[in-house]
Amino acid sequence: MNQIKLTINAKNTIHPSIGGYGFQFDAYYLWEQNTKLNGGEQAIKTVYEKRWRELAPGMARFILSISWWEEEEGVQTWDSEPMKALYRHLDLLKSTGSVAVPTVWYYPGGTPAWLDSRDNIRVSEETQRKFARTVADALDYLITVKGYDNIKYFCISNELGACNKGGFLSLGEFKGHNEKIMAELKARGKDGLVGLVGTDQSASWDPPDWSAIRWESLVWAAENMDDSLALYCGHTYQGYCGSKKSYAKIKGDLEFAVGVARKMGKNFILGEFGPNFVGGHTYLNPQKDNPDYGILLAEYAIAALNSGAYSILNWIFADMYYEGNILQEWGQMSGAEKEFTARASYYSYGLFCKYFRPDSRSIETTTENEDVRIGAVRHNPSGQYSIAVVNRKEGGASIRCLINGDSANVTLRRYIYDPKSPPFNKEADMPEPTGAVEMKAGIFADTIPEDCLAIYTSV
Repeated sequence: MNQIKLTINAKNTIHPSIGGYGFQFDAYYLWEQNTKLNGGEQAIKTVYEKRWRELAPGMARFILSISWWEEEEGVQTWDSEPMKALYRHLDLLKSTGSVAVPTVWYYPGGTPAWLDSRDNIRVSEETQRKFARTVADALDYLITVKGYDNIKYFCISNELGACNKGGFLSLGEFKGHNEKIMAELKARGKDGLVGLVGTDQSASWDPPDWSAIRWESLVWAAENMDDSLALYCGHTYQGYCGSKKSYAKIKGDLEFAVGVARKMGKNFILGEFGPNFVGGHTYLNPQKDNPDYGILLAEYAIAALNSGAYSILNWIFADMYYEGNILQEWGQMSGAEKEFTARASYYSYGLFCKYFRPDSRSIETTTENEDVRIGAVRHNPSGQYSIAVVNRKEGGASIRCLINGDSANVTLRRYIYDPKSPPFNKEADMPEPTGAVEMKAGIFADTIPEDCLAIYTSV
């Protein structure tokens, strides 16, 4: 078997300080039904909190509902049951150093009547001002009073959803909302308290009432409202398990979005991502039980490194109940009805969460064979490497990896994710290494089976 040459150019930085990998993580606090139907207090401690602490993901995006603290206009309930649960959730995220990205969600019962303009064609200026006031109250309380300084970013609306009849904000309304929040915080002497995120639109479906579909909205935002945004964000659901073609499309789309953000001196994140919906729907990931989904997630993760993305957040950390008692089966683990079993892909994506840490420097890589993908980081300030290789080459691949600009001698632990025999244990503990390779004078060699992920790290 001929060796395939992989190169890591240690001195060529793609991103100087990534945000790590993350999830949409609402879990136990979202609605009362989640506690009742998803295992209660025992599950919170032994499943969600335990597994989150082990992975310590870099970022967490989650639902925020204005009804939790201001159901009645002017009457704020910071001690409501949903807010108490939110504090516990933020305590967990802060303990793991996970950057929190609260995102307002419009769902039945989630928008208080005094803000709900469903009977209007568009969101009025007065509604925008009221929205800005209550959002500023909440952010100030959570960050300044409660001390959740890990809330670094805030998004006014999931996927440009609106509480109006049309269903989606126009881009002008999105701009107006963000500008009014910025003005409200500045008037309080709190400008810089949090960074705003946009546009949060999906690149995988076409809302009928929104003309600037897909990620073209990022270009519009950069040209028309960059002063209001600290972070650019989009969503995508694409790629097929077992496909050799998915990686190039994912990487190309990320390069486009990162390019828009970098032109403005900003970062880009994937606020949600997952496989193509074909065969499933909003509440069912069609690939959730396919072990090769772990390889598709690994290709997303490598594409993020090589495109210069700041972070990507998988939808979702765990199955949960949305909109009452509808089970959202997109999680990396099941709910109580299936004993919180971690799906095979959890062990693949979990390796990226654990070993490609926030504040690492993503570095340039090259490959002789397009079916062998490689991504790498160097951890700040230790200089240790974490390297990921996905092999889509038939019959396996013998690799020879050279680090240009570093003649290090180091033992790298080796983790293999093989969809044909994926890791599993009842507690969802991450697997032990499958061995080690010796890097000598900046070179190491290995053989990777077909359709497998290999992680090499000294972290």
